[in-house]
Amino acid sequence: MTKTTLAYGQPSNEMDHQKRLDWPLFALLFISILIHLPTLNMPLISIDAWRQTDEESIVYHFVHNSMNILHPAVFYDGLGPQRVQLELQIIPWLTACLVHVLGWHIWLLHLIPDACFSCNVWLCYRVARAFSAPVGIARTAAAMYLLTPYDIYYGQALMPEVVMTTGMLLSVWSTVCYAKKPTWERSIVTGLAICLMLLAKLPSATVLPALAVVVIGEQGFSILARARTWVPVFVAIAITWFYTAYEGKQAAHAFITGDTHAYLLQHLGDVFHPQTYLQAGWFGATTAVGLAVAPAALYGCFCACPNALAPFRQAFAAWLSGAFLFTAWVATHNALHYYYIVLTVPAAMLASLGLWQLWRSHRLPLRTMAAAIVCGAVTISVVATPTYYQPAEAPAYRLGRQLQAELPANEGIALVASSPILFDYAKRGGWRWYGGDKTAAYAQWLQQKWKVGAGVAVIEDPRAYPDLSEWLKKQYGTQVRDGHLLAWLPPRGMTKDGRA
Repeated sequence: MTKTTLAYGQPSNEMDHQKRLDWPLFALLFISILIHLPTLNMPLISIDAWRQTDEESIVYHFVHNSMNILHPAVFYDGLGPQRVQLELQIIPWLTACLVHVLGWHIWLLHLIPDACFSCNVWLCYRVARAFSAPVGIARTAAAMYLLTPYDIYYGQALMPEVVMTTGMLLSVWSTVCYAKKPTWERSIVTGLAICLMLLAKLPSATVLPALAVVVIGEQGFSILARARTWVPVFVAIAITWFYTAYEGKQAAHAFITGDTHAYLLQHLGDVFHPQTYLQAGWFGATTAVGLAVAPAALYGCFCACPNALAPFRQAFAAWLSGAFLFTAWVATHNALHYYYIVLTVPAAMLASLGLWQLWRSHRLPLRTMAAAIVCGAVTISVVATPTYYQPAEAPAYRLGRQLQAELPANEGIALVASSPILFDYAKRGGWRWYGGDKTAAYAQWLQQKWKVGAGVAVIEDPRAYPDLSEWLKKQYGTQVRDGHLLAWLPPRGMTKDGRA
């Protein structure tokens, strides 16, 4: 059966094409699996290890306490499981299911993210084809996503970013299908995809402008008057709101509420400062998206293209705009650079359009430019990706494994450090000291924590706390392990001045 393509109006045997194995796409999927094999068994000790260990502790508590996905818990700031308000823990819960079947292995912590990453490569292709983009653009979009170091690293990290990306791509795909044929069945599927996306992580809301552009562009503004258009979306948003509110009331640590206030509401005045947008644009272009993909994406936003590809460009330009505003308004106020992950998919899609148009020009300078961009993307991927896997937290990991073997399970860690990663590495609860280098207050605090179960005192960086370190050395026999100062607390009480 012959079908006319929307992109160029030329006949193509679509059914025969779908039956054939798409070898370039198959190769990309195969590479997406191979690319993660060398680090599959790597402990959570690289960039953003603190965030990944939060997720690992949730996996641990799912396995050893409750598999209720609505009750995520972590180790820190107490001996028992500490309930937290986070996004729906899809990856930790699925990982815990695997652990129940196969046992606890490091590689299992990466398996679900790896699967989502490969799925995202395929979804980039499928979403582009849903817009009736040529096969070449769809393959290039999948390749650009695959080559982005940010996507490679966070596509294996035990973090929600990769499944959030999966939800965003599914939402776009289902919305395109609904826009072409607005039935209740497709509307419900779209609502489910949006619900998954929002529950996976709230920054995924940056794709909502693109969904509106897709529907209105295909059906006109009159489509908004139909209940099937907005009811499933409203229900998805309502479910997300109720879930977030419920978790906030149950949790000892309300991270979503706290982060919203700290990173957005307190900085609303900065939306009028040009440097906010310059900072977001520079970091996004040079680090998150990359210096090769970024100019191609920018060209894809404005280059001449066939009218049939206009919906493709408009949708992903809207997504990129929403993502950019989010990074400017939120990500510039913290060190959570993984928030910039929302830029990578729309940038890959627009870059594929830009590269395709450069190559189709048949002009040597433009084709040379396209080849240089591709070579640059490959080079940046090869050079930059390994830097994300530097084992920055290896000392804390080694110490944590030692404490797991030496510290009784019913005792905790009194920790002087900004990060709680040692608790997860040791699979022990504990408390963190926030009072600075003040000996008297620390002695009183340590005595209180000993009474409620602290078995060891640890100072992560003794040089940063010279007075606390000297006091600890005078009171107890101390050890230095991997740069940490340790003092095993006695099995008997301490006096008010902190002496045994």
